[in-house]
Amino acid sequence: MRSVSVILNHELKVILRTRKINLLNAFSSKKESVVLDQHVELYKNMEDGRDPCFLIVLTTSRGIIKLDMIDDDECYKIWAWTVNHMLSLSTSFTKYSLPFRKN
Repeated sequence: MRSVSVILNHELKVILRTRKINLLNAFSSKKESVVLDQHVELYKNMEDGRDPCFLIVLTTSRGIIKLDMIDDDECYKIWAWTVNHMLSLSTSFTKYSLPFRKN
């Protein structure tokens, strides 16, 4: 099981924190990476044939991370809007810029 959170740090960088929870241990391992870009992918769940599911794909300093929203549209909208807004704030108020966009 993994816990995921996204924060805007004091340097106005968007930070993705992933934490692997170990039930046998009181400790959990956590990793942080800087989010550079975001896009969304749709996929069809072939097991149950329901509506398409969403993947929020984050390009980070540690590589690509995919967050599966399964079939929860509301959760997808909240996460996608929030991360997009944080990235906009990050690039608007600092000299930190995305490598994909030239200013």
